[in-house]
Amino acid sequence: CDFFFHILSISVNMRFASTHGGGYGSLRVGEKLSGRYFHKMSDTAQAQFLESAKEACTKNDTTTWRRFKTILKKACGGKKKGSGFSLKPTKTTWDCDRL
Repeated sequence: CDFFFHILSISVNMRFASTHGGGYGSLRVGEKLSGRYFHKMSDTAQAQFLESAKEACTKNDTTTWRRFKTILKKACGGKKKGSGFSLKPTKTTWDCDRL
């Protein structure tokens, strides 16, 4: 649980650095690897997100993980609808670049 939380807290703030310039796929130099939603997120919101992740890991029950999944989807821009979340994929050339 501590290892999961440590990796998650590091990954939320990790930024893309390139030695050859322009970026990679849809990532540009200086952007967070966790995506644009975490890039715009305030420090308070990030702390709340990480706290809920730690709680889910510590309790380790179905209800808490389900709540964490909801918080993660909200953090990534998902919109709650009657049928569930509508998360549209971001256009990226990531898959083409690595081939």
